[in-house]
Amino acid sequence: MAQVAARLAGGFLTPIDIDALREVIRTTLPTISLGELEPIKGLPGMVRAAVGTLDKAWRADIDLSTIKHPRLQALAALESEVLQRLPPR
Repeated sequence: MAQVAARLAGGFLTPIDIDALREVIRTTLPTISLGELEPIKGLPGMVRAAVGTLDKAWRADIDLSTIKHPRLQALAALESEVLQRLPPR
């Protein structure tokens, strides 16, 4: 079903593979500063929480870069770095 939705929405685009997203987030978290979220980025479950949060934001079509809350700015920084590191779709 996700493939059908992707085709309808964007032609030949494919949805982001959750396993690839999880791995990119796992390798990205130690390399960036998350501001207010910095103290929790190494905790167990952070990768899973970040995957879920980004996935939900993308599905809701939320542009994290336009929101000026410190926590959402941290997520926007993570999103930006993750999108650069994901394989092309």
